[in-house]
Amino acid sequence: MPLRVELTAGMNQNLADAINYVGQQATANPNRRYVINCSWRMNGDHTGVRTAIQNAVNRNVVVVFAAGNDNRNTDTTPQFPGVYPEVIAIAALDQQDRKATFSNFGGNVDVSAPGVNIWSTVPVNCFGFKNGTSMASPHVAGLAALVWSRNRSLTNQQVRQVIQDTCDNIDAANPGFIGQLGRGRINAFQATSQAFWAGWGNLGGLLPGRAAVGQNADGRLEAFHEGRTIAFTTGGKRHQTTAGRRAGTAWVAS
Repeated sequence: MPLRVELTAGMNQNLADAINYVGQQATANPNRRYVINCSWRMNGDHTGVRTAIQNAVNRNVVVVFAAGNDNRNTDTTPQFPGVYPEVIAIAALDQQDRKATFSNFGGNVDVSAPGVNIWSTVPVNCFGFKNGTSMASPHVAGLAALVWSRNRSLTNQQVRQVIQDTCDNIDAANPGFIGQLGRGRINAFQATSQAFWAGWGNLGGLLPGRAAVGQNADGRLEAFHEGRTIAFTTGGKRHQTTAGRRAGTAWVAS
């Protein structure tokens, strides 16, 4: 839902109040999942906004921020709140996976997403093509919601990890920005595929002698006996599948 924020007076505290409201909703409705997209910036650090973000994240909210549109390295010229470690900071890419000419970059960026010629709403009930990290950020917020829709048992940190772990490498398209565009461009198909298996921990022993299932160092489900039965319960439902062909570091049903 959109939250209207008064920007003419008390702007930063009003922004903090909006984030705090979402945090309160998350506490009051623990069975719901909350993602905040923030396509805005501040002129400097603000304790109230940072505390609101920290509180929201501690309440299992995913907070996504645009990295900014000044073509600056945010390691040397921080742009708040995108540099706060609690948020997922988003750089913008063009259609060739190259850093958008305007996009900020740096070690504070977590992932990148399309941000050039994005079809969006514009004032007076119209639509148009827009550019900006403000266009890239909602792609990631939407993906966080998709990941959660696949596995509601995930924590906000696990949702973040899935998004980052499944990015496509874009170093070849950005040789001058290696390590400064986050983990790469988000990949919705890979993220939603991995989400189903993420966060379940060690499932071994559910069917002794028939399945050996656990987690590897990347936190992805791994079955060690091809062709054996894997059974597990999640969300109150019992599932059963067969360990099949290997896909990266995870086994998938054949």
